[in-house]
Amino acid sequence: MKEFVKQAGADHGQGSVDTLFREGLTLYWGGYYKDALTKFEAVERLYPSHSEIKRFITDSQQKSGQSKILWSNYKTAFFIFDGVALLLIIGLLVFTFGLKPKQQSKAASAGGPSAISADLNHDGKIDLQDVLLTLQKQQQQTGDSEKKAHQ
Repeated sequence: MKEFVKQAGADHGQGSVDTLFREGLTLYWGGYYKDALTKFEAVERLYPSHSEIKRFITDSQQKSGQSKILWSNYKTAFFIFDGVALLLIIGLLVFTFGLKPKQQSKAASAGGPSAISADLNHDGKIDLQDVLLTLQKQQQQTGDSEKKAHQ
């Protein structure tokens, strides 16, 4: 019989019914009952007299409340969410490191209250000594301006 089928050029491999049934079984045994039900219903449409399909459809319907969720069903949504989150992080990094130093340098050159953020003693960090030096500098400037006002 196999020789006759081979000589006729027919393919004796798995058909779409077998493929759908195996995919349904894999999903069913994995706990993905809702997804398995879709495969089993497709098998029933293609081959209504399948020996086991009614039982698997009934079991899948009964267990669909306990079904796991396939990652592939929500993969696109996760990629979109991750992309938006990545863009927000990049935006925050650009804002933090790209724009903030310009604002500090303007404030420091103006001699305003935020000039404390400058490293006046050149020790590589902004600390209490820098705050004290800034306050002394401001007091000197205030004293000089008051002297000029009295003269």
